[in-house]
Amino acid sequence: MEAKAIERVFGTDVPCASYKSLSGHTLAGAGALQAAIAAALLTDNPDGVLPPSAGIETVDPTLAPAHVLTQTRVLGREIRHIVANAFAFGGSNASAVFQSSFAMSSFCCDPSRYLPHRTPMLLIDRVLAADAETTRCRVTVGEQCSLFRQADGSYPNSLFIEFMAQTVGVFAGIRDSESGIGPRVGFLLGSRKVQLHKKALAEGDVFDIDTRCLFFGQEELPSQFECRVLENNTEVASAVLTVYRPRDLQEFVRTNFARQ
Repeated sequence: MEAKAIERVFGTDVPCASYKSLSGHTLAGAGALQAAIAAALLTDNPDGVLPPSAGIETVDPTLAPAHVLTQTRVLGREIRHIVANAFAFGGSNASAVFQSSFAMSSFCCDPSRYLPHRTPMLLIDRVLAADAETTRCRVTVGEQCSLFRQADGSYPNSLFIEFMAQTVGVFAGIRDSESGIGPRVGFLLGSRKVQLHKKALAEGDVFDIDTRCLFFGQEELPSQFECRVLENNTEVASAVLTVYRPRDLQEFVRTNFARQ
């Protein structure tokens, strides 16, 4: 059942291992020892070394296809999160999520590195900050927004939604780049709690867009983000966006949009 749950939530590419095979069963101390091992793997482990489940040579083929490590694996990057599952006697079960103090000090300021968008749809100017849960980008309204310029020279406030969506894309793109994956296309499934306090945008307006990840879907699950747009540190727009990035874009388009 645990293997099925892991496959359902995380897919088949997330490495899995049991460290009791290395430490032995410590009874009531097993959960604390597992937490200590998780903390050690998240700290001072720049190459992302993951120890295997000792004693396993062949994984039971009747299990759900979780990615069980039978040998040491080196990710080639820092580990960001570890989920520790503990199943005790009498149905006392728990899952704990451990997160590194991830500062993303090495992210690139150029948003085109993380977004598939190009002119005239690349509206974000610069990535200002990013960490494990949030991203901040900046937009200076100008020529890159010319596609949306209205007859009176102003720009519609609906652009705020696109600014938010592209900042969400940067968040996802940074994580993809950490795994050696290029920018992927995403779809905006919906928005709620939308507040647009500024009626129109003008040439030269500067906005900072903050996004906070509420849920980051793996594999075929959608993600949700809380977004704010600030002008001179004053909120001018906000929304909660739900987005979806298919694993196979061509198959997704063929299945959902091709003529029947």
